[in-house]
Amino acid sequence: MFCMKYGIISTHRGGIHMSYDGKCGSCANFIDDHGNPFNPRWSYPAKGYCTWYKTYYYPDDSCGPHYRPRGYVTTMVCSRLGLDKNSEVYKTIIGFQKSVMEKDPKYEATLREYDIIGPQISKCLETESIGVINTIYSNYLVPVTELIKDKEEDLAVYKYKGLLSVLKAHYKISSKKTTSKQLIPQGKMKLLSVKKNI
Repeated sequence: MFCMKYGIISTHRGGIHMSYDGKCGSCANFIDDHGNPFNPRWSYPAKGYCTWYKTYYYPDDSCGPHYRPRGYVTTMVCSRLGLDKNSEVYKTIIGFQKSVMEKDPKYEATLREYDIIGPQISKCLETESIGVINTIYSNYLVPVTELIKDKEEDLAVYKYKGLLSVLKAHYKISSKKTTSKQLIPQGKMKLLSVKKNI
């Protein structure tokens, strides 16, 4: 059987019969770093690449018709720094997006735009220098985490949107849906002078 979004529902991977169970690890769109179907026995690192959402996920992450996976930028930055989904920054930001933003109508337009620009930014960050990745983590993701923990939700969203605006402008990313162009980073980023405070 074939599904446009989720690919082959039942497939063989390396001699192992896998059926799509709602988890990324069993999806036909989930590949390893060599472009091969992801196999949890052989694939390293622990994350695989989703060819549909154009970003990295853990095999036990999931998506479906009623769930739109997010955290594109957070996931990529944490992945580049070797942090897993149990890190405080990852858990706090992704948890906030799922439990607060996705349930509050006032964030709907923000999330809709993020679904368009997030995967594109994530793809650009894949080849960005580790210095810039560290700067994004220290100057944006850590402060956003602290704001969320302090119940400063609107300030946390404002800070994260500030990060997205900087990255969107740097990579010349449009908020209009595009699938035909592959974005290429446009040189070194100058985020080091950005203050840590809002």
